[in-house]
Amino acid sequence: MSWVKLRCCVITCQRCAGSQRQGLYGDSCEGGETFGRVCDASLSGKKIIFQNISITQIDCAASPFLCDHKLISLTMTDNSSIWPPHEVFYIESMLTITRTAVSNLAQLQFCLDEHSSHRPVNDDQILDLVQNLISNAGALSRYFWPSSKKTIHVERANALQLTFGISDDNPLKDRKIRNFIEHFDENLDNFLGKLIAGTIIPSYVGYQSGSDELKPNFFRAYYLDKAVFCVLDNEYSIVPIIKEVTELHQQLLKLQNEGGRLPDIND
Repeated sequence: MSWVKLRCCVITCQRCAGSQRQGLYGDSCEGGETFGRVCDASLSGKKIIFQNISITQIDCAASPFLCDHKLISLTMTDNSSIWPPHEVFYIESMLTITRTAVSNLAQLQFCLDEHSSHRPVNDDQILDLVQNLISNAGALSRYFWPSSKKTIHVERANALQLTFGISDDNPLKDRKIRNFIEHFDENLDNFLGKLIAGTIIPSYVGYQSGSDELKPNFFRAYYLDKAVFCVLDNEYSIVPIIKEVTELHQQLLKLQNEGGRLPDIND
């Protein structure tokens, strides 16, 4: 006889209203009952989807659950593909990235203020800070849209998207951001392999030329009037990226301070 291992679910006997337990990956609940496994035979003819979908009534005569009654209801929690004791590690891992991004943002703002006041600022420092922000955004993106299509990674990503309210139109999903850190070396090869007329300027911080004919070739540039970072012929608008990263940072800090748990969006 084969078994189906349920994810984190709430199990309610429909005749024992209000008697609920939390089952974690087949582990025992607080009361000691074990109900993480359901016999395949009891699921016959039922539509069971284990990815962020509620499971309807099943007659589980094969498994002892909360009581002697046979009719139970199982509801999958929306972030159920992440085991609750593991949630804190995802929170802390993403916080490592957002803390760095927020620190870089503060330094960048200081440098830009100095630049606008015509005080000496190293352009490379500004460019490094902006580039680090793009890299951090790319690293965060992988938590929500993993490169691997393995179920374990896809389910984790779906759970985090639902938890943080991140949809596919989020700026963090921009393929250019992902490619920035995943294929930078290859893009550098392609950029330098082009037959570019004129001189390539290594770094530039200033205003963007309004004419394509007068536009020089930059390796790295930050356009103050557009808040756009240009590197290897790709342009990145940093305002939407900053907004998403800082909002996510605040959410993660709140979760860390509240015990390192992801919220159940059903609550």
